[in-house]
Amino acid sequence: MLYPIVCVKLIKAALLALIFGAAFCGCFRTHPEDVVATAGDKVLTRAELSQRAGIPYDSLSLEVKQQIVQGWVEETLLLLEAQRRGFHKDPEIKNKLRELQRELVRSRLLRDVQGQSVPDDSAVANYYEAHKSEFVRSREEYEIELYWAPNRPSAELFRREAVKDIDLAEMAHPEVTMEGIWRASADELRAEEAVELARLEPGKFASPLPMEEGFRLLRLRERFAAGQRIPLEDVRCEIRERLMLEASRSAMETLMAELSRNYPVTINLGDSL
Repeated sequence: MLYPIVCVKLIKAALLALIFGAAFCGCFRTHPEDVVATAGDKVLTRAELSQRAGIPYDSLSLEVKQQIVQGWVEETLLLLEAQRRGFHKDPEIKNKLRELQRELVRSRLLRDVQGQSVPDDSAVANYYEAHKSEFVRSREEYEIELYWAPNRPSAELFRREAVKDIDLAEMAHPEVTMEGIWRASADELRAEEAVELARLEPGKFASPLPMEEGFRLLRLRERFAAGQRIPLEDVRCEIRERLMLEASRSAMETLMAELSRNYPVTINLGDSL
């Protein structure tokens, strides 16, 4: 009895056999010196290996060549066995292949219609100016540095020395590690963290707070008041995504309108609804 993972691989191999049917039907004439590997009646040439690697054959190391050949051998053996078992004739596999082909063709068509252009800086800036009211903070936010210390004494000592010179404190206390910079609102923080940050001035540290296997130190970098306009740089990526989505939707609507004219559609659901 075959293990389930082997069956899955054989079914995938059958799909590949159908997709690449022309290459699966037999061998092509090749010069012996161009042959890198064989499996059954299948042949892997230097040109095909280079194509798989994406770089010229002579530029590949022996280790990379061996990895590619091993992958090809496994794939080809599965293809051969799938063909022998007749998997490529199975109606269910053929249906899945048709679905896959339809999805690939649809994706390619949409990609061609929508294009791959990214909105430039002027388009982003114009959108930002035209939608000012959307880029306003609805609540107070904090930009915070997070540090972790293994115990309270280390945390307290680091905190006192960091007030004078944070760079020297980091060098003097390698056991205290910076976890990163985080921007969050009060409701995204633990209650005790929100209380500590609410009373801090920018640049100051909160008292060490216990956490799993150590203590956390918070340093307030900046406070952003509710109602404050969000700078363009903070929303540039978001605006770019919005513009690309709008362009995609517009292209899709234009395409569907054109296709409806080229291929008249009729729908008849009867009186059942």
